[in-house]
Amino acid sequence: MATIQEHLGPTVEELSVTFLPSIDGKGTTLTDMKGFQRLRTLELVVDALIGPAYDKGSTNPEWQDDEGRTGEPALPRLVDLLPPSIERLGLFVQYEDRFFMRALQARCLERLFAGFREEREAELPKLREVAIYCSEKVKAEVQVLASALQQAEDAGATMVWDNLAQPSFVTTFRERCGVDRE
Repeated sequence: MATIQEHLGPTVEELSVTFLPSIDGKGTTLTDMKGFQRLRTLELVVDALIGPAYDKGSTNPEWQDDEGRTGEPALPRLVDLLPPSIERLGLFVQYEDRFFMRALQARCLERLFAGFREEREAELPKLREVAIYCSEKVKAEVQVLASALQQAEDAGATMVWDNLAQPSFVTTFRERCGVDRE
């Protein structure tokens, strides 16, 4: 994401970032997306925001450790992370069977929405839609995420419970290519 922002940030209007859960989401977290000066729509898996903070000058990123994440999670707030041009945000909570990862997702969501209701209008004046997409499988494990999801909903996010929830580029591809949603 940092490379896209560095080279295309002034022109990108829509961005969707996802990855397969089996890859473990290794990577660092971009904590400032204000370089995306024209970004209107962002779709992002929550797991992309739970790694250590991205450091452009690092020559040995912590995330290269095969044993898993090292370093403290960055846990940015939405009002600090997003550019003022943003109009629509979709956050995807992928099912995670490891308790510590579900707990980390909960911490991330709590931090994302910290101060959101109070600062949203001033920091993100164009933002009109915030949705959190979760599968029914996530809902079954909601006890770990319940407080964080409620905080997000109280701050103005809409919860979408859908087993087949996918970023819009997947839906658009399926529609254009005539692929059934299964």
